[in-house]
Amino acid sequence: GVGTAAWTKNLGGLTYLQVDSITINNAMIFSSTGAISFSDDNLTTTGTLASGTITVSSDMVIATGSITSVSGTIQFGNENLSTLGAMGIGTHSPRNSLEVAELDSNWISSIRIGGVTAGDTTAGVGVETSRWQMLFSSWRDIIPDTVGAKIAAINYADNIPPNEHLLQVTDLVFYTLGTIPGSPDDTVERLRIKSDGSIRMKADAQLFEMGAAQEYSVQWDGTNAVYTVASGEFVFTGGNVVLDKTSGTGFQVDAAAPTFGWRDLLGETTTRSTGANKPSFETYNGEINQYRFSAGEHEHYDFHIPHDYVAGTDIYLHIHWSQISTTNTGGAVDFKYSAAYAKGHNQSAFTSTPITGTITSAGAGTTRYQHHLTEAVISAASATAALFDRDDLEPDGVILMTLEMEANNLTDSVGVTDPFIHYVDIHYQSSNIATKQKVPDFYV
Repeated sequence: GVGTAAWTKNLGGLTYLQVDSITINNAMIFSSTGAISFSDDNLTTTGTLASGTITVSSDMVIATGSITSVSGTIQFGNENLSTLGAMGIGTHSPRNSLEVAELDSNWISSIRIGGVTAGDTTAGVGVETSRWQMLFSSWRDIIPDTVGAKIAAINYADNIPPNEHLLQVTDLVFYTLGTIPGSPDDTVERLRIKSDGSIRMKADAQLFEMGAAQEYSVQWDGTNAVYTVASGEFVFTGGNVVLDKTSGTGFQVDAAAPTFGWRDLLGETTTRSTGANKPSFETYNGEINQYRFSAGEHEHYDFHIPHDYVAGTDIYLHIHWSQISTTNTGGAVDFKYSAAYAKGHNQSAFTSTPITGTITSAGAGTTRYQHHLTEAVISAASATAALFDRDDLEPDGVILMTLEMEANNLTDSVGVTDPFIHYVDIHYQSSNIATKQKVPDFYV
């Protein structure tokens, strides 16, 4: 019926029907077996166009309007939703390929990834239950569709109370592709923000850098935590630097091969008595006097082990000496030491039989006033006739020592002269911190 809603006849046999307009007030256009097609002249409605399912087999262009679902759902299948320009959600003027916004600037806009499902009470604590992630493509010229980076929210089973659904926690994890890929996703975890707020860089040798020129960095090299300050200072503006109280911890030197540095226990040469076998205080250089030792002459030294001594390390005897002859041609000097040791705090008696050893210097050379340093270790893993047991050494222990210039083997074109001994000291390795306790056990 055209012009009437009470039609009784079909328009059978018509090839086409051409009219200027058709107004359907309270009815429908219906096709029982075929299809209703609209050409490039378009379908225009000023009201609401309702339907069950609309299938668009070619392009559908929305010039100025909108597709609005009042109470249903707008669905797109595998044919995809394609846009040649920018797409906006919550905005009519997107500035990016995809922009989620809200006209009210104070509004919170969100993109939510992942579904909400009931927990699995059969999963064990710590088991990954699901993950939602964003993938970023890269290296398409090597392996098609390779993932170059990704961000993943990983859900884990955290607690399973009796007869309750699984409780989950979520970590936020960042991955990057560090090498040429061998599969579509060879990304490696670089940074993880755990559900409790802690941050983890998982792999060895990863750097955390700060500063415009990366002046400050932190790196775990697989063995050590390496803090690097390329310029400026490592400054603490408040609080304290706290180290473990046990022995063997402290401040070391050399980032490549960390070790404890060395300090001296000084023994100044001075006479404690006069008489036989004592050195003479003679002119050394102008107005400077020093102690000169002839063969068999000796002096006494005492050493107190300090609280920064690194337990279980060896100690070394150092003898500082020189000679003043202008005609010396070489040779060496033999020094003999005798020493006794005792722990402090009423723990032990001094060694009943002192250790004794002879140290021969290196060649004296020909230079007048040349400062020579002759060294020898005086401890070991086990005690001997010439060595202390290093495991017995500890803070507040005392070493009593007598040093003798045993033999003068210098050579001289005119006449041999005796050497001068300036200092006798002990080198020890220092933790550069004191002990927690002032009495044994020093490290508890």
